[in-house]
Amino acid sequence: MLALARARLFSAPAPRLLAQRSAAAARRWEHRPARSDRYKVLSSANVERLRELVPEETVLATTAVGGTADAAELEGFNADWLNKYRGSSQLVLKPKTTKEVSEILR
Repeated sequence: MLALARARLFSAPAPRLLAQRSAAAARRWEHRPARSDRYKVLSSANVERLRELVPEETVLATTAVGGTADAAELEGFNADWLNKYRGSSQLVLKPKTTKEVSEILR
């Protein structure tokens, strides 16, 4: 009798609850905030200013923004560690000192 009560308690509701949670989680993670178009374009003025802040050998830029690298070289910088999200950056800065980081973020 006790085994029958346990079977009823755990058998039916669990799959429905899990299915509802996963659907709700899917909806929550599918939502993306609206993004401003002004942050999508890297202007030549931006690139020149950033090149002034760090040594030339620490700048990796595609030909589209005045560099010598191709898009394949920046692929590793445009993917997250799980390869779930991809970016489209055309410029990578690799500062060597905390002072350079501070100047970039200023």
